[in-house]
Amino acid sequence: MFEELFKLQVGDLVVLATTVEWEGKTAIEGEIGLVARVYVQEDDGMFFDYLITLGDGISIPVWIGEVRLLKDGK
Repeated sequence: MFEELFKLQVGDLVVLATTVEWEGKTAIEGEIGLVARVYVQEDDGMFFDYLITLGDGISIPVWIGEVRLLKDGK
């Protein structure tokens, strides 16, 4: 399962594995989102892996272990 997280691409549907809070924004465990950006880890100071856009329109950065690929209705 962990290997598939490294293969997330812009446009993939994901489900949050945990509640995430960042800069006054909150994403609840189980919420579905869309990968809006894949961060390049060589960027100085960037420690997030993905930017996720949620159904209510907010975008929140997440680490690899905070999301799971949504596939086959699971």
